[in-house]
Amino acid sequence: ASATGSAKTAMLNLMGDGNDTDASRVASVFFNDQSATGAGKSLAGIEAYRASNHATDPGGDLVFSTNLSGGSYVEKMRIHSEGFVTKPLQPAFLVKLDGDQNNITAGGASNTLVQFDDEVFDANSDFDTSNSRFTAPVTGKYLLTYMLRVHNLDEASTSWSVIMATSNRNISAYYGPSAFDSDANYWTFTYTMVHDMDANDLATVTVYQDGGTAQADISQYSYFSGQLIS
Repeated sequence: ASATGSAKTAMLNLMGDGNDTDASRVASVFFNDQSATGAGKSLAGIEAYRASNHATDPGGDLVFSTNLSGGSYVEKMRIHSEGFVTKPLQPAFLVKLDGDQNNITAGGASNTLVQFDDEVFDANSDFDTSNSRFTAPVTGKYLLTYMLRVHNLDEASTSWSVIMATSNRNISAYYGPSAFDSDANYWTFTYTMVHDMDANDLATVTVYQDGGTAQADISQYSYFSGQLIS
């Protein structure tokens, strides 16, 4: 108990050894499993670190870590001395096309998958560029966005659909006009929305051309992105 004026306040203080090394751990609380051994023994922990410029700044970071499957103790969240919060493994991705996807042909029995095969970043390795699928690692609300830049849509009898789908439902569709301006260099299809997704739901972007014989091209400047927000 510590005296604060006339009142008494109970508190627990963890004191470091006074080492002023930049960015060093000062104190920590670990939650251990007595039956486990090695890296798996510490299930979780909260650790306080000195600021990197501790000689002139008494601030410090608070780091929260837990074990992954297989006994790998990894940082999951950090409250920085400046006040912002970072989550290094929070699902977030941005992918684009490595090159133009050419000759999307007239409509038929199936849609054409947009081949997002160039990974800009993927924080939790949830997007598979081999099949252009995002897999939700946990149930939650996800912000999903795509932008498709499509060339050579110049046929009056052609209309286009862009469909984003998960494992069990279509979650967006964009229907292009029934006639395209032959003087336009390209058309842009965009979409942004928050969606509920279950763990292991898949999200893909496909296109469907209804009618006509034009062979449109999807530009390499198209992209698909997403992140878990809650």
